[in-house]
Formats: sequence, structure tokens, C-alpha cells
Amino acid sequence: MSVRTGTHVNAPSHMFYNYSNAGFDADSLDLQVLNGPALLVDVPMQ
Repeated sequence: MSVRTGTHVNAPSHMFYNYSNAGFDADSLDLQVLNGPALLVDVPMQ
């Protein structure tokens, strides 16, 4: 798992230039696909 996992979402047009012209950008993402179960793990430093 990379250090950036879950910190942000790249729009499809970020990776594929032609998607920008087709309207696949961040404001067209369905926010429901970004919601789901989560798990918080508290790991003490000592």
C-alpha cells in the first residue's frame, strides 16, 4: 500500500488527456462510489 492511498482521487482526465474533452473530470464523479466501510486502527507509539 502506498503512502498516498486514500488521501485523494485523481480525475480520469488526469491520466488520459482525451477524457478531459469527453467530460470525465473530477466534478463528474459520483460521490457515492467514494463512500464505504472504514476501519480505524489506533497504533500507540510505544
